[in-house]
Amino acid sequence: MGSKRGKSANTQSLYSSQGVTQVNIPAATGDMGILANHVPSVEALKAGVVEVIEDAGSQSKKWFSKWISVSSR
Repeated sequence: MGSKRGKSANTQSLYSSQGVTQVNIPAATGDMGILANHVPSVEALKAGVVEVIEDAGSQSKKWFSKWISVSSR
């Protein structure tokens, strides 16, 4: 018998009703910026600060310790 392991994920969108220009994330291969209307991607991420730049120019930063991200349009 094989063992089953799983983790629940929070799929809540933090910016679903606000315009976002760019999101900067700490990826395993180095920090990367994701622009609006980007191509879908999958990237291994590391713990760190996620920076969100809104259309209005304001910025916010949040710390994430563990996560997996699949980004799409």
